[in-house]
Amino acid sequence: MLSLVEKAYAKVNFFLEIMRKRPDGYHEIRTIFQAISLADELIFYKSQNEISLVCQGADLSCKEDNIVYRAAQLVKNKTGCNKGVSIILNKKIPLAAGLGGGSSDAAATLRGLNKLWQLNLTLPELLELGGNLGSDVPFFIVGGTVYAEGRGEKLVSFLPTPDFLVVILKPEIFISTEWAYKQWDSEKIRMEKPEIEGFVENLKKSVPFLGRNFLFNSFESIVENNYAEIKTIKEILRKMEIRDYLLSGSGSSVFSLTEDLKLAEEIRDNIEKNHKDIQCFITRTIKSYDL
Repeated sequence: MLSLVEKAYAKVNFFLEIMRKRPDGYHEIRTIFQAISLADELIFYKSQNEISLVCQGADLSCKEDNIVYRAAQLVKNKTGCNKGVSIILNKKIPLAAGLGGGSSDAAATLRGLNKLWQLNLTLPELLELGGNLGSDVPFFIVGGTVYAEGRGEKLVSFLPTPDFLVVILKPEIFISTEWAYKQWDSEKIRMEKPEIEGFVENLKKSVPFLGRNFLFNSFESIVENNYAEIKTIKEILRKMEIRDYLLSGSGSSVFSLTEDLKLAEEIRDNIEKNHKDIQCFITRTIKSYDL
């Protein structure tokens, strides 16, 4: 095999509860990740023993500080592999959007090099490597619908994937995850939340989705209170009588769930016509992918 292509799929969080700040500085969370069809593309070419990276579609560093480069170097270091690779990263997932683009690129690199270099790394080994790169990288190794704990790296339950269109609305703002966690640390009032256990059980039983009754994000009020652009997006959706929407991760994307393609297209048409400063993507939930 001289080359191969890997998709790096984005995600949304159906549920994201911050439990507490840990002594190590990280935060304990409970979350339900959902992979969606919006994706970056990575092309891997065998080379001698060097790692090289070219980024297309976004203004990103292509040096050692890029998470794709770091993922490739980690694989070499951990396995002792002396092979090289040239990687082309074609960015489609918006940056700083709460969609996990960088982490997904790292996971796609781990999967891709495992195949390209014929390393035969097991799933537990790939998950361990992923956890060294970022809290949600292990999820992106497998994709689909997953209940996770810890920093997000502990994959607790692999769940049936509900079949939904996911409309992504991304304003022209960048929200720092570090800033969002610091704001949460300083908040005195916590949002009322549904119980994640009920959500997980309903997904396990493929119970029809209950939307806003279960969707939850600890960051939502913090981000909405500090960024008028998020309030604007929610107001657009409310005026269209859409209920099932939520901030993804720490933002800045808001997603809406629907089974109705016509409604998804109406949202997109409204945004494209009246809100040029908001990107809109119609995507779909996707199941776990092959390693």
